[in-house]
Amino acid sequence: MLGHGKMLFLFAVSAALAAASPILGRSASADPLQCLAERGSLRFFDFETNVCGHILGSNDNPDWGVFGWSDRADQFGNDGLENLCLHDGTHCRGTHVLLPIGFTVDWRNTVSSSAWVAGNSCPASC
Repeated sequence: MLGHGKMLFLFAVSAALAAASPILGRSASADPLQCLAERGSLRFFDFETNVCGHILGSNDNPDWGVFGWSDRADQFGNDGLENLCLHDGTHCRGTHVLLPIGFTVDWRNTVSSSAWVAGNSCPASC
């Protein structure tokens, strides 16, 4: 049996790990994303500015800084026609999250590039 102090420590470590990791969720009628879905797009939301955005089409976006969103958005929803890879580095480098069609993810102030993919593998660069 764990003592009270050990239980609190375990809870604090678990909470810290969860906060640093992206969390995938399935889109549903109670979709947590603040943006309205647009078929064929990636939607994203920034809590700090309360602003929503969309990326339409199937073009890769190697540098979100070009349109002012690098490391800014907090939530993402894939309403596209393919799976999407979100990367923490420009040109699809670094850590990535595969965002399947119909799913959402919270990954705060991290995404710097994205690429649409037909399968379940993220590219090493774009």
